[in-house]
Amino acid sequence: MLYNITTLQKCIIMKENYTGFWVRFAASFIDLLIIIFFFCVPLFYVLNLLTKDAVFAVGSLLSSTGLISPWIIPIVFLYYVITTHFYGATFGKMAVGCKVTAIDGSRLSLGQVVLREVLGKFINSITLNIGYLIAAFTPQKRGLHDYIAKSVVTYTDPESRARKWVVITVLTLQFLALLLF
Repeated sequence: MLYNITTLQKCIIMKENYTGFWVRFAASFIDLLIIIFFFCVPLFYVLNLLTKDAVFAVGSLLSSTGLISPWIIPIVFLYYVITTHFYGATFGKMAVGCKVTAIDGSRLSLGQVVLREVLGKFINSITLNIGYLIAAFTPQKRGLHDYIAKSVVTYTDPESRARKWVVITVLTLQFLALLLF
């Protein structure tokens, strides 16, 4: 006999599977490293080769105000949109054992992904990233960008939760980096 699971039942089943703030923070750090090493560093070398001027290349990646250059912003948004849409998670989220879904557990549409990764994260950035901190204090561990796109971040394997060794390693590296720099 087949059972039809309603949206409400899916939400009740998923209740304990929401990914917490620190796991998501570790995933974001992994994503940052991926963006730096696989996108920004190669872009620096291409700009350096084209201009034969390393100072110009660095200046092109970082604006004179120290903010991220317009060269990098589309790369970052494309990384988040493409990986979340096609894989249901960024590579950082995959590394810590998480996925992004709609509230009912279904796959996000491209529109929801764009709302979450572009508009939602842009709004988070102009609110001094308070939208990310909201995830630490809400029952479903949802940030502002999740509320905008009607999404949640859950564990891919609810039994094992996050890959704790990855999260602990990443958080330890972040702490050491803060001490050293």
